[in-house]
Amino acid sequence: MGRPTCLPARLSVWLQGPLSAEQLRRLREHRYTSLGQSVLDAALQPWWEWLLCFVPLHIAPNALTLLGLFANAVSTLGLIATCPGARETAPHWLYACCSLCLLVYQSLDALDGKQARRTGTASPLGELFDHGCDAVSTVFLAVGVCVAVRLGSHPALTLFLCCIGNLLFYCAHWHAYVSGTLRFGRLDVTEVQFAIMGFHSISFVFGPEVWDVQLVPGVPWKFLPVLLVAVAFLYTLNYNLPAVWGRKFSKAGTGTFLPGIPLAIGMTMAIVVASCSPGSVLRSQPCLFCLMLGLNVAKLATLLVVCQMTMSPICVLDSAFFSPTLLLINILLGCPIPESTALLTAIVISSMDLFLYSFRLCRQISYFLHISIFTLPYTDGAR
Repeated sequence: MGRPTCLPARLSVWLQGPLSAEQLRRLREHRYTSLGQSVLDAALQPWWEWLLCFVPLHIAPNALTLLGLFANAVSTLGLIATCPGARETAPHWLYACCSLCLLVYQSLDALDGKQARRTGTASPLGELFDHGCDAVSTVFLAVGVCVAVRLGSHPALTLFLCCIGNLLFYCAHWHAYVSGTLRFGRLDVTEVQFAIMGFHSISFVFGPEVWDVQLVPGVPWKFLPVLLVAVAFLYTLNYNLPAVWGRKFSKAGTGTFLPGIPLAIGMTMAIVVASCSPGSVLRSQPCLFCLMLGLNVAKLATLLVVCQMTMSPICVLDSAFFSPTLLLINILLGCPIPESTALLTAIVISSMDLFLYSFRLCRQISYFLHISIFTLPYTDGAR
């Protein structure tokens, strides 16, 4: 019998990264292609070009991306900490802070690609880093708007809005997985981001209580964001799914509907947990529950982006399902662990799963392409 592999050796193999040699080769050959431009993207180009003048040449594009994600995440987490049930009233300045930080995130997200082209450092790693951060940021955007309009009093709508918000990002990259091109509509993510800034600004100026005012009997204003996100989702499906239906195979050679399987599994597990929870965890902890769901979908979306860039089949089963599985087992056993504790544990597991996968992935690609993640190879000006 052979000697068992020692732990440091196993750890070294694990740290090498999740991609195979063939995937890395295809990643090197990948070229970013997109089609279309939204109304606000076209209108904001002068603003972004003006902002770019203030970005030093030695700042790495990925640093801009991460800074924007940090601003968006911290402001939203502050709002969640103040309003964990998405029914409370936060200090009004917090809503203004979320709106401002979302503007910072949106601007930096637009500048990172321009900075990469300006410094001649555009790479597949930068594209992947950008889309991965966008997947995570989408989670905070969806939960943040639920808190801003106090949607927690309607748990089913809270879950619906967060699901739809995450599906918007996933479906766009589903189309890219099938066709090889990321497509933007006339109304797209930038318009949704500015709408969310508007919701936060309204809560700042008039107070979140304004969303409880009834538009018509039985229909408060807080239903408006749900309606707008649903319309945006239907619009996204309208210009993305026909390309999926019209093909038998994706660029990776798999069935076009393969990416829908892990998404359906993740969404179904979350809905089952919410429905079977004896303590109604969705009603008592809507923000934390939607964060857990969003982080798992963000992991699946990141996997989808990787598979699209490497033209590889997406795996149906993933470690992203581990945390909702633990919650289901806890429910089946009669909740020996308090549901609030189990939910916090699930969020920690989901966060670590996403972070460790992203860390290994970026580290592997960085070594393979011989580029740094957060520093530039030169500082003497643009090429």
